[in-house]
Amino acid sequence: MVSTIVTQGVVTQDPIFRNRQRMVNNHLIDNPSYTFSVYSGRVYFKVIVGLPNLLEFIMQHGTGDGSAVIVQGRLRVDTYTTNKGIRTTSLSIIAQRLRMDTSIELSVRDAGHGAVENVWSVVTTTELVTQLYGPADNKPSGTLGRLRECTLVAESGARAEDLLARLDSFVDRICSHDQVLTPEAIIGSLPDGITRSQAATLLSEITPEVQSEPSSRATSRASHLLDMED
Repeated sequence: MVSTIVTQGVVTQDPIFRNRQRMVNNHLIDNPSYTFSVYSGRVYFKVIVGLPNLLEFIMQHGTGDGSAVIVQGRLRVDTYTTNKGIRTTSLSIIAQRLRMDTSIELSVRDAGHGAVENVWSVVTTTELVTQLYGPADNKPSGTLGRLRECTLVAESGARAEDLLARLDSFVDRICSHDQVLTPEAIIGSLPDGITRSQAATLLSEITPEVQSEPSSRATSRASHLLDMED
């Protein structure tokens, strides 16, 4: 059984680049990858990065020794015996998603003028992980939790984790309720054969609910009533 893991920690070495070729249809094909170690909760994880978008992410963000990262992927447990005869277990993560643990970029729409501007909002690791995957109690919340309960997963047998990886470039916009994001924008990332209606349903199902706050008028009115009672 393959387990999915999400962890946040500090990179303890600069990523090591390898390009191991493999034979496909009698042709050698490049198979580039990065490996590095992440220290998280008194545990060292070996992170293996092979997806093209993640390789590009590492180069663009200068991920290296001391970088704080969030990694999501498949957990691999290997047990071996050292030269001294000691039985040892190593933990590896085959990375499917990778994020820098610093800040996320949100698109904000000006209600008065309709202009869109980029605002950097600094969040904590716990807040970001909760947005994407839900709290540690494993209740169906967060983007991944909503994907597990969405119609597309139920009717097509798709895996929520695979959908989350496909929607990687849209997750921040979904979490920030970006009104510019349309079904047409994400449909190319979904499994083949998905209609616009299905994409619209998916988008509505996985978009977090906005907690309404009392208006300033209501607050002022309540304050006025209290003053009258006094």
